[in-house]
Amino acid sequence: MKTTLHHIARLAVTIAMATLGSCADDQPERQWQTVELRALSPSFLLVEPFTRAVAWPTGYYDYSDVEAGGDYALQAPMLSKTIGACFTQGTTESYNQFAYNSTEHRWHTTADLTEGTYQLYGFIPAGDVLTHTISPVDGDFANGATLTLTGLKAVTASDVCIIVGAKEGTGPETVEGLATGRFQTVIGESGKKYLFLLFDHLYAGVRFSFKVDAGYAALRTVKLKKLEMTATAPPRVNAVVRIEQTNDGSTPVKSVAFSEYEGSTQFTETIYSGGDITLTTSPSLFKACFVPQTVSSFRIRSTYDVYDRRGNLIRQNCTAENAVSLGEYIHLARGRMFTVNMTVNPTYLYMLSDPDLDNPTVKIEN
Repeated sequence: MKTTLHHIARLAVTIAMATLGSCADDQPERQWQTVELRALSPSFLLVEPFTRAVAWPTGYYDYSDVEAGGDYALQAPMLSKTIGACFTQGTTESYNQFAYNSTEHRWHTTADLTEGTYQLYGFIPAGDVLTHTISPVDGDFANGATLTLTGLKAVTASDVCIIVGAKEGTGPETVEGLATGRFQTVIGESGKKYLFLLFDHLYAGVRFSFKVDAGYAALRTVKLKKLEMTATAPPRVNAVVRIEQTNDGSTPVKSVAFSEYEGSTQFTETIYSGGDITLTTSPSLFKACFVPQTVSSFRIRSTYDVYDRRGNLIRQNCTAENAVSLGEYIHLARGRMFTVNMTVNPTYLYMLSDPDLDNPTVKIEN
């Protein structure tokens, strides 16, 4: 989760507009003839593929590609997450949730909005926030907003983000003028509008790099089934985020303050459970997020099966639990990530004719 890696999402908004109808005078009865139309067209002749590139602002990538390789491999599916968006004017606001449509490949909602100019603020995933409030900066949302998000998880598989820029467009590739610190969005009379949102990370990140010791890999195959994390304290937090309009390229996020959520209890968060993954001597990467400067340590629990070299299952649902103390990383800023290298390694010498005597252990390397 490098500071240069941010998210951009495209949303399609269907605006609910009122329509008035009128009744015509009675007319003489007419007989209608049914006519069937059939249209014909020749097939297209295939030529070289053509790709129209979308020029996202520097440092951002499509939120739809959040799982695509590198630091984001094997992350929880972000396309199933919902965007919470606040359309604001002056001192008033209207909250809407945008759900992702896998067929149309974009987030959309039906919003009851009148024509006009709005300032658009919000966050993702909406489901990770128990409640939220929003208030204008200096009495006018045109200056910025203060978002209060309650009940956020201290550690999570989701990449919790806030909107740091918004701009409307007339088509799916229109992003001119999209920039951080600018939230003005114009809703017109057309039935469908495209909105482009820039997101930035609210959490810090930890990447778990799992591999199998070379000597052990020669004897056994390990398939990872699940990763779970438990925060020591606090399990849930509140976040107060102050966002201001900017035009000089500086970050619009002026402050983020975390506090413990009252009534929260201990919990375990599943980081990965998407099917068996065969661990090898090369790293397999898993990412989680945590509240920076608040969570001091957590525990990670891995569940896996062990097979012999012939593919026979010899140990099922092995578990290893490791404590991770953040130490200096407790001060890690939002949008920064560190890596924990973990290796599955036996604590004894195997004899090839013997079954497993104990569960393999997972050790954290310096």
